Amino acid sequence: MMRMRNFDGLVRGDGINFGIPLLLALASIFYATTAGAEESAMQRSLHAFFSATVTHDGATAELVSVRAWPKTTRALHWYLPKLMRHPSHFSLIAEGKERGRVRHWFVPVTVRWLAQVVVAKQAIAARSMLNRGMMTIQRVDISDHNSNWFSSTRDLDGMRLLGQVKRGTPIFSAMTHQLPLIRRGQLITIQARIGSIQVSTVGKALRSARRGELVMVQNLKSKRQIQAVVISANTVRTVMGGA
Repeated sequence: MMRMRNFDGLVRGDGINFGIPLLLALASIFYATTAGAEESAMQRSLHAFFSATVTHDGATAELVSVRAWPKTTRALHWYLPKLMRHPSHFSLIAEGKERGRVRHWFVPVTVRWLAQVVVAKQAIAARSMLNRGMMTIQRVDISDHNSNWFSSTRDLDGMRLLGQVKRGTPIFSAMTHQLPLIRRGQLITIQARIGSIQVSTVGKALRSARRGELVMVQNLKSKRQIQAVVISANTVRTVMGGA
């Protein structure tokens, strides 16, 4: 006698039951689709975080990759940790809710840190004295550098380059040696501001000093010794306003 099968996948008698395996397969497909959509929401939340401009100490971060995603499928809030300089590898802090409770994850990422910095406009030989014509400003990746960069060619004017650099290479502080702009005994111009009036006179440097340093100078007219700040190779500006 022929054994009858019903149309909902269940088989009576010695027939094979296709109903439960089929339901499990459909459930797994539905779960995978839903999980994929929720994972995309998590990824979108991270991309939105970087799209809103992530900055740290003068540089902007660009996401390169996520080395390990958190074990959750929901959109998260993202935060930078406390960073020393600009590492390319570190862990972001992610915050979200799991089963009604706030939870945090540390998510390892790789980024690039981009900044407007001084780079060599041309190949420059080692031991060269830098001037503004040798340099320009470009947006470059400064990730993983352990020394300071410069955002103005003026800051490097008059410094000595320690090693050879190629065109387009960022110039960092560790690559330079700042020479004294003013030498002991050198005749200089002393500038002073009194109210809205600026006056100047001739003086003599009593010691060598670099740009931005304080130096004792002598006013050759009054013979007074005063403290001033070096602003160029031949000029200082008084600290207290008197010359």
